[in-house]
Amino acid sequence: MKAMKDIIWRLPKMPKIKIAKTYEVAKITAILTLIGFIMGLEVPSLATFLTNKTFNEYFKYPTPLQQGLLMGATPLGGIAGCLVYCMMNDKYSRIYQFQTGIIIWNIVTVLNFGIWNLLGLLICRVIKGMILGNFSILVASYANEIIPRDKRGSTMSYIQLCVTIGILVMHYLCIALSLWKSHFAFRVAWCIGLVPGLMFWAASYALPESYHWLVLHGQMSKAQEIQHNLAKKFNESQPRDAVPEMSKIELAGDFWIGVNDLNFCKKLPRGSLKPLVLGMTLQLLIQFSGINIILGYITYICEIVGLEGNVKLFTSSIPYFINMVLSLLPITFIDYTSRKLITLLGGFPISGLLVTIGALFVKYGQDIKPIDGNKSLVWSIGENPFVGGWILTLCFLIVGIFAMSLSSIPWIYTNEMLPSRVKVKGFAICITFGWLGNFVLTFLCPVMIETLKGTTFIIFGGFTFIISLIVLFLFPETKGMSMEDVDKFFEFENRVDPHLHEEKGIKTPDSNSNIGSIRSSEEGELQKPIKLNSNEEMII
Repeated sequence: MKAMKDIIWRLPKMPKIKIAKTYEVAKITAILTLIGFIMGLEVPSLATFLTNKTFNEYFKYPTPLQQGLLMGATPLGGIAGCLVYCMMNDKYSRIYQFQTGIIIWNIVTVLNFGIWNLLGLLICRVIKGMILGNFSILVASYANEIIPRDKRGSTMSYIQLCVTIGILVMHYLCIALSLWKSHFAFRVAWCIGLVPGLMFWAASYALPESYHWLVLHGQMSKAQEIQHNLAKKFNESQPRDAVPEMSKIELAGDFWIGVNDLNFCKKLPRGSLKPLVLGMTLQLLIQFSGINIILGYITYICEIVGLEGNVKLFTSSIPYFINMVLSLLPITFIDYTSRKLITLLGGFPISGLLVTIGALFVKYGQDIKPIDGNKSLVWSIGENPFVGGWILTLCFLIVGIFAMSLSSIPWIYTNEMLPSRVKVKGFAICITFGWLGNFVLTFLCPVMIETLKGTTFIIFGGFTFIISLIVLFLFPETKGMSMEDVDKFFEFENRVDPHLHEEKGIKTPDSNSNIGSIRSSEEGELQKPIKLNSNEEMII
């Protein structure tokens, strides 16, 4: 860990490219959607080939354990990527992390073309997973810090929509390339991510730096300039929801409670445990909803119900298409609807559908020899096409419900539920936990399908139901709640050590002076030292 941190802290500077910065929410969102598209491309890039004869012959028919390890390599890398984010977060800015990550992504994508064995494929997928894990936190944190509160939900929905578009595009490309009976088919498919990678690298130079990050590093003048430019552009397009242009003292007062928020080596304040546990519970809900099994192993399900050839390839694309189309709907209502209600409307129906699918598999499934040599596929219901049709229909229904509910809302819900002083660290911890759950379930899925068969879906449905009950009885409704309301709900302690950051710090004006500023002056919160650069002045 220390060696990795030493390497990260010696990263080179990015080349300076003069591109005009954009401060319009729509353009910033459009650039961030490229990240969503890149993340989507990685989802079916391997899964589509797992039942391909050319792929299996080239890699000598991977065992269920090897298949699970290959599929789980991306979420395993995602865990490492979250840890890298925690190490880079204090020293390196948001834009620098974007640019460093996308350069590594492009290099590894090119190297993907030369893979000749399972070990090389595994290493490349782990490294690409690290980038995706880093981006999964980074893009949400950046959007939360740059995008006005009333537009964050739609921004995250657009990013999620592009994830689904990326999944659909890659799936159809893989189907087309699989008709090419050559090992170059999957090599070409794994290199397609280079195109959006280069596009995002160029576009990243137009993104403004997070003024939240700049404030926490004492760069007040630059932070104020960026905040003013963002506010002006937003107010031109949304005059009814005008965002105020903040002074330096207001920026300091708005973010002082997070002055130590970027240091992941510091102990979390009292009252952090409950919101963190709830945030991690939401991530578990996503994983146990079965969406990763259905999208990642849909070709397995098609084989189990007896589909073959072009019918199998066409049918396996339907959930990706449903996912993309129905992901359009949350954009229209996500900023105006109860977070808790949407989560429950997703969790409870999905749990019932998963249990139903499992029950059908258990009742009508039968043991067979491995299908096309794939040792994970040792049971089938091919002699009951009617039942198979119902199972596929229920799988598609799960995808549709997930797209309209759990696809975007948990990310927003988690961010809003975390108290202000632990928002950055807490969100990173929750997402890391989500990647951990993703890895465990993705890795074990082929083995579970081989051994537990239909019971796998019943287990997933049971856990989804239990987690939905926890959401119903223990979760707050965060729609419309201010940061102070969240802190009060969790009885979060905002007072911190008065000697924190004394070095190179100054004190903000006393709370009793009539600044007419910011927040909670009766608690004396403005007496907190703020770390500034040596050439900065606190100008009101």
